[in-house]
Amino acid sequence: MLPTSATAHGSTADTQSTKAQFEQVLSLIITTILTAFLGNLLRQEWFAVKYWRPLPWARHLILLIYLSAFLFVFASWTVQIVFEAGISMSAMGCSMAGTLCLGAYVGTKLVYLFTVEKAHIIRGATKARHRSKLYTCNTILMLGTYGFITMFNFHFRASYYDSASDTCVIGLERAILIPIIVFDALVNIYLTSLFLIPLLKLHSIQASILRPWTMGSNHRHPRTPPNVRLRRLALRTFLGALLTLTVSLTNLSVLVALGGEVVWLCLACCNTDILITAFLIQWTNTSPKKVAKETPNVEAQPTPDLTPELKGS
Repeated sequence: MLPTSATAHGSTADTQSTKAQFEQVLSLIITTILTAFLGNLLRQEWFAVKYWRPLPWARHLILLIYLSAFLFVFASWTVQIVFEAGISMSAMGCSMAGTLCLGAYVGTKLVYLFTVEKAHIIRGATKARHRSKLYTCNTILMLGTYGFITMFNFHFRASYYDSASDTCVIGLERAILIPIIVFDALVNIYLTSLFLIPLLKLHSIQASILRPWTMGSNHRHPRTPPNVRLRRLALRTFLGALLTLTVSLTNLSVLVALGGEVVWLCLACCNTDILITAFLIQWTNTSPKKVAKETPNVEAQPTPDLTPELKGS
């Protein structure tokens, strides 16, 4: 007859094992739904292209972000299917799962290149991209810095495999996590302001913001009808940047607090980050046609039209 303590210990272990299995199955179901969603999103964007030759660079970036998001989620789904099939984890498999998570994190940062492109368009630059000092500096800054961080990520990545419990824990060294959190916040704020400041300087946007506070007594902007499309674009860009920063910093902060995450939790966090990035790109760059038709387009300054660049062809 087993001792009472041994029985209680076995019961607790069984409960924890059942809970872990439930969480893994739930993560697999969510990943399956995300794979289908991102695949459909990529399919819509891909077949919406009529002519590839004159396709704007911004549209290439959108397709690249959707493609990388779909490939990662699909790879994540494949990994979880393999584990659910009863194949035991190994030290090499744990290391590969960690590499997959880090690759997903770096892949989501393509959205910053897209923000640089939007800032170039909204400023109405007449120079070619390679002749624009601001565009070139921002692009080099993004590519160079994230290339540097990517090397450090893979150098300082930490994965621990416990063969006794068949558990894989993925993480990063604190020495690199803290700089990544700070850099993520600074870059997000800088690029968002780079896009929003010239947009908010437009005459119609200023009028639509000031009118509620002046109660119609604003003589600087008399009777200028607000451009709802641009105001909506500014609001969505701000909210999108705020949500992206919040999710990214939350994931990294959890990684710091826990000192690492079990493989299914790490993949789930990466999937969430990727899904929100893809959704926000779709949301911030799609405005209802009804608003565009009903909104008078009377402005003191010409309005930069993002449609041909972002959603054209």
